[in-house]
Amino acid sequence: MSGDPRPNYDADLAVAYVASGEMEALTVKSVLEAAGIEATLKMEAVTKLLAMTIDGLGAVEVLVPAERLDEACAIMDTPAEVVEDPDESASDGGNS
Repeated sequence: MSGDPRPNYDADLAVAYVASGEMEALTVKSVLEAAGIEATLKMEAVTKLLAMTIDGLGAVEVLVPAERLDEACAIMDTPAEVVEDPDESASDGGNS
């Protein structure tokens, strides 16, 4: 079925990251997708009910195509860069 919004778990996917909740997983997914890597979240139904992870319950797996796993892991291992707000620098006369 084309246009099916459901994730294809039958594809050759690999776990790139295990998040401690949906918000963290969505952030990781966004970072990977911004880098051009398709990502899918896999979670148990109870994850929506819990606000925490207990012994893995509530954890969310971030899945990527297996052939891009190394690239995805490298992105996740790279610290984020701090981006300065140009408006903030201008308002204080450039004295940060």
